[in-house]
Amino acid sequence: MSADNADLRYRLDELRLVNARLVQALSHPVTRRRPWYTGPHTSDARRRAVQALEFWKAVTMDSGNAIEQFLALLDAAGVRYCAIGGQAVNAYVEPLVSLDLALVVTADQVDQIEAILPPSFTIRRFPHSLNVAIPGSDLRIQFQTDPRYFDFVDRASRRDVLGLSLPVASLDDVLRGKLWAAQDATRRSSKRQKDLADIARIIEAFPALRAQVPDAVLSKLI
Repeated sequence: MSADNADLRYRLDELRLVNARLVQALSHPVTRRRPWYTGPHTSDARRRAVQALEFWKAVTMDSGNAIEQFLALLDAAGVRYCAIGGQAVNAYVEPLVSLDLALVVTADQVDQIEAILPPSFTIRRFPHSLNVAIPGSDLRIQFQTDPRYFDFVDRASRRDVLGLSLPVASLDDVLRGKLWAAQDATRRSSKRQKDLADIARIIEAFPALRAQVPDAVLSKLI
């Protein structure tokens, strides 16, 4: 099987998994009773946030409060971090649900992450990331360790991400990170296609940012 076919098969399998989770989430009693998104005319923003979080947790098979407990663990340890990647894009444009949560911490706290995580967490180290799986959830957490991202934390602000309030990289930094990822030839083509889709989501919502996207990337956008 060629590399491109293998990437395509991986992406299709991933989409099937997310679709199955969506079907399960939509059949969940809470989701059936209270849709996670109730439209622009709903005035109760807090209720919408709660519903969005319930929906995300249903998709990630979060059986308790694993996401909140993980973030509380970072806060309790004084870790300075922010969301990047697709979930950060969700903080600025119409959100899409996924199983991934990409984060970055300050340069001086990278080595602290493994030390503060409990033994029940599964940790895998890669050249430019630290991947974490938490018990009770299928959420895939990735700490970016590429030094280019470390300064993102200093420019981050707290925003809503699918019902959770957490530090999120600035919009310019989110786009910058997505451009780096989309042009990284070492990444799987399926991953780069997702990066391109996120870039398209950003410049569709913020047309002025189109000027920051190189022509080589624009030519690949549908």
